[in-house]
Amino acid sequence: MDESRRTSPDPFERAYAEGCDLFNARQFEEAVAAFARAAVLRPADFRPWEMTGCCFGGLARWEECVAAFERSRSLGHECQHCWYNRSLALCRLHRAEEALRALDRSLELDPNNPAAWYDRGIILGMGHGRAPGEMEPFDGRHERAVAAFDRVLALQPDHYGAWYCKAYTLYKISHSWSAMQGLITAGSPPDIPQQALACVERAIAIQPGRPEAEELREDIRAWIAESA
Repeated sequence: MDESRRTSPDPFERAYAEGCDLFNARQFEEAVAAFARAAVLRPADFRPWEMTGCCFGGLARWEECVAAFERSRSLGHECQHCWYNRSLALCRLHRAEEALRALDRSLELDPNNPAAWYDRGIILGMGHGRAPGEMEPFDGRHERAVAAFDRVLALQPDHYGAWYCKAYTLYKISHSWSAMQGLITAGSPPDIPQQALACVERAIAIQPGRPEAEELREDIRAWIAESA
């Protein structure tokens, strides 16, 4: 933080600087109070609300986190970072479809953010953000998840999570005739279980010894043998 803000004659700048220092020290409750003072001093400034949203995320107060980012947006501020953090909070609230919309807006503002593509993939293909017991539909979302993981891998070729989750999603797709046809229609080769195996092998090569990947590899091998 610029030292001039800490010593500024402007009480807003001092309160905002104090809030940022407290946030960086992970003293989130105290930071919220400082940003609240700043918001009162300058009601039309989006910055205290943006940082308040980040504080509430650190406190796992997800409803308040979403509301703070919405207040920042209502004051005319939009950035990929806010939309991305909003999507994280919405996932914690099991509001997966709203989280997807927030991620889509984040990606419109920054299409080269691998974290946003990865989260889009795990919401679409892995059921992330859904309420416990909520059904995961086969309505084209798994095919879109594969495309999202491919975007991650184009940006970060050695992203373990993207290789693993792509493998898992392809494995799920291989159990649904309609999902397989959708993926093939989109241009994928028809050997989807073999693609899943190749992906999990790549994940294991990147991070050997991960039990979830080794277990998935055995499941895929068994499915290939059963389907032969």
